[in-house]
Amino acid sequence: MKKCVWILLLLSGVCESYMLGEGALELSASAEKEKHNLGLAGSYDLNSSTPRLDMQFNSQFQFGTNLGRSEEELNEHAYLYEQSYVETSGKLDYIFSAASIKWHNGYTSKTDFVESEELNSTRSSNFSEVDNTWSVNTGPSLIINRNNSFLIEASVNLAYMDSIDEITSEFNSRVSFLKSITPISQLGINSSRVCSEYEVASENNTCRKQYNIFFSTNKRSFDFKMEAGLSDDGKTLTDIYSGTIDYEMNRSSGISLLSTRSVSTILNSDDLIFKVDDDTLSSLVSTKSIEYSYKLGGRGLSIRFIEQSLIYGSNSTDSELIYFDINQKVYPNLCLNCLMSLNYDYSNFNDERYKHISTIALTKINSRSLSTSINFSKTRIKSELDVWSIGVLVKYNGRKTRLGGK
Repeated sequence: MKKCVWILLLLSGVCESYMLGEGALELSASAEKEKHNLGLAGSYDLNSSTPRLDMQFNSQFQFGTNLGRSEEELNEHAYLYEQSYVETSGKLDYIFSAASIKWHNGYTSKTDFVESEELNSTRSSNFSEVDNTWSVNTGPSLIINRNNSFLIEASVNLAYMDSIDEITSEFNSRVSFLKSITPISQLGINSSRVCSEYEVASENNTCRKQYNIFFSTNKRSFDFKMEAGLSDDGKTLTDIYSGTIDYEMNRSSGISLLSTRSVSTILNSDDLIFKVDDDTLSSLVSTKSIEYSYKLGGRGLSIRFIEQSLIYGSNSTDSELIYFDINQKVYPNLCLNCLMSLNYDYSNFNDERYKHISTIALTKINSRSLSTSINFSKTRIKSELDVWSIGVLVKYNGRKTRLGGK
């Protein structure tokens, strides 16, 4: 009888599980004066969920050149010149039988193939030498929800990062209290403590306390969140804040605003536009962005601007990114289930190196899950480098698969 009960429980858990995978693969060829390059880039995302486990896996890679890109933005801004890399990340959350307790596990891994510069200023990747950076984090969290009007959340997390020149460990603890003040608004406070230890630069070891007040409201077409407070490392007090506004102007268009100022840690380093080096941890990061999107019938438009500043010690780094995309369905008598896209991509890092990318792409929707496209791009870097490229992109959009279902 006990065996039958266990089998029924197992089958019910499997039937409530699902898996979803999506991926993209691109082959491109570029020409710059007398030089020609081939590049291969790809990405894959996998999501799976069961009543007890929540899993995510993300991977992207690039081999060869990244001078010409399509609209897929496969981590394009992190590599301004010829560069090869493999990057993976994932998480595995275990939900205990008491649904208020969860244990989080996560990891990231980045492998860069070292660049070499020739006498004629051309760059190439050396696959015999690699730079590796990886991090892991783990810890439990507790959520107590009282009749959807009062929420208490507490978490503890231990993170560890091994990069080229430094090994860093961080201990993070956080407690939050949230209270509903109206049917659509919430008000709360939270406090956290982060302690960082460096194996090499031990003089930078520090413990930082942060206190915030939080407010959010959510209407049918308007979503507003704000968080403001102080960060104290025992020597200086720093103002920190975070604010987001999502406004649905009508059924076809919307606008999003973001403004944040925070202290970088291992756990939130993925929010950085900049490549994370050892000295960026425990630094001050300010980010501002605005995005407008429009979609109606077979026509779409997206405009995005991001500005980010990173201050560590007496050093600072600034970046600006502008992305513009417009697409229009092609008349069926010219190309059935086809989409024409125009893209413009601009990035500027400390006014020292900037890049303009202009792309035109024709995408063919082969099925609900598969699409192929051909794209032509022109890349200009600091008015010293003009690159023309052509690429073929294959994209797979997975559909939810219920495990154990028919």
